[in-house]
Amino acid sequence: MKQIYNQSNALKNYQEKCETYPNLTDEETRRLAEEAQHGNKDAYDKLFLSYAKYVFNILSYFYNIEHQRQELEDLVQEGMLGLMTAINKYRTTDEAKFC
Repeated sequence: MKQIYNQSNALKNYQEKCETYPNLTDEETRRLAEEAQHGNKDAYDKLFLSYAKYVFNILSYFYNIEHQRQELEDLVQEGMLGLMTAINKYRTTDEAKFC
C-alpha cells in the first residue's frame, strides 16, 4: 500500500497499525457489525481497524502529494467518519458486502 503521509508521524503510525489488522471474511464482518451495533465496543474497534486500512488505500489514489499536510489529515478524518457511518448503518441482514 502506498504510504500517503508526508511528515506526519501520527498518520504514519496509525496507517501502519491499521495494516496489521487481518482482512475479515463476510461472515466475520456481519457478525462484528451486528455486535457493534448492539454496543459491543471490542467488536466495533476490531471492525473499524480492519477496514481503516482501506480508507488509506482509497486516499492514496486521490491524494496529491502537493497538498498540505493539514488537508491530508482532513481527508483521513472524513474517510474515518464515513467508515464509522458505514458500520452504524450497515444492514447485516442484506446480502450486500460491507466494502
